[in-house]
Amino acid sequence: MDDGAVIIELGGGANPVLKEEIVTLRKFNYLVIDTSKEELQKATGEYFTRIHTDIEKTDVEYKADLIISKMVLEHIPNPNIFHQSIFNLLKNNGSVIHFYATLYNIASISNILLPEFISSYLVKRIQKRDATTEAKFPAFYRKCFGPTKNQIDYFNNLGYNITQFNGYLGHHYFYFNKLLYKIENLYNKILLRINSPYFCSNAILILKKYD
Repeated sequence: MDDGAVIIELGGGANPVLKEEIVTLRKFNYLVIDTSKEELQKATGEYFTRIHTDIEKTDVEYKADLIISKMVLEHIPNPNIFHQSIFNLLKNNGSVIHFYATLYNIASISNILLPEFISSYLVKRIQKRDATTEAKFPAFYRKCFGPTKNQIDYFNNLGYNITQFNGYLGHHYFYFNKLLYKIENLYNKILLRINSPYFCSNAILILKKYD
């Protein structure tokens, strides 16, 4: 990544991924886009530009060398529109990095099956999450799988080239509850034996847009 590159983070809100030191050192033009003005206002620091908009509905004047998202894809109700909007935001030869939660882990399944008010309560009780800095949002998990053939074909058909696509097991959601933590570890051991790209907790996806 060249110095001065334009980096867009989608859904960064209160917690942008990149640290001030690296952004300042490399003179990146770091733009944090979020649909929530309230979340953007929670973020500290002046080393990035806050942009309150929805890329699915509004054109953004910038073109990015790199677009990143962390734990955002699972919250997108219309992934086709979202990913096409990202594609349009990229410069030629630009890259996208997504880190997201996948559908078939205990936390995700619970999130889908339980009413929102119950899952929000459990998040607060079990994860000890500070809602002021780590708010919980509705999750849909649409097109949120590991490196399955269908998922690979999906992104290729959108015009992307896949540089890297890996699924992982494990997360920190149940760390503060010993019983749930043990159940999760047992579940992960079963998934390791199954060894299917459908069954992972999280995935990292790196995409490239070529001329």
